[in-house]
Amino acid sequence: MKNTTQDTVTPINAIVIKEPDAPATPAQRGIIGRAVIANQYGRFTDEEWKNLTKGKASEIIQELKDKYGEPLASERQKRKLLDLIRRGYRTGLKKETMETLTSRTANLMIYHAQENERKGVRVEGYVPRELLKMGAPKTERQTERLIQLVGDGYLASFEPEKFERMTHETASYFIRIGKAREVKGLKVTSQAA
Repeated sequence: MKNTTQDTVTPINAIVIKEPDAPATPAQRGIIGRAVIANQYGRFTDEEWKNLTKGKASEIIQELKDKYGEPLASERQKRKLLDLIRRGYRTGLKKETMETLTSRTANLMIYHAQENERKGVRVEGYVPRELLKMGAPKTERQTERLIQLVGDGYLASFEPEKFERMTHETASYFIRIGKAREVKGLKVTSQAA
């Protein structure tokens, strides 16, 4: 394809940025920001970050892709995808798949799940979760997760009577704590909770 303004050849798969001098989009800033946090790209001054354009952001993102591959999915994308899975518009994913999910793949999965939602199509075998009443006992799934978190050392062991009487709200609270410790790699001593 010939670029008539500069008399050069543009590759067919090149992406043309509309309004390259416009401010960078929030999505572009998110990708670059995560790369900076991961020490894959140098820090910006406040002025550079404020004046970052779509064109420059696109160049930086391409440079990051060339050097490190596709960026991983953001936490926001993962939350959106998990919500669509929970509501039955997409099949579930393994934990390992979710951890290595690229931003591009997450976008495609979210798009297809939203299309299913728009059409009212749920995945085969979807069973909606029952809403639990306040004070209802913990679920079997919560019991399994708590046992796993205790076994992995991210939660202290529970007194048997306390564990048996635990409500689903209390179980959710302890699971949140255990998951946060798991993410940070913080193990606890095995004292009873």
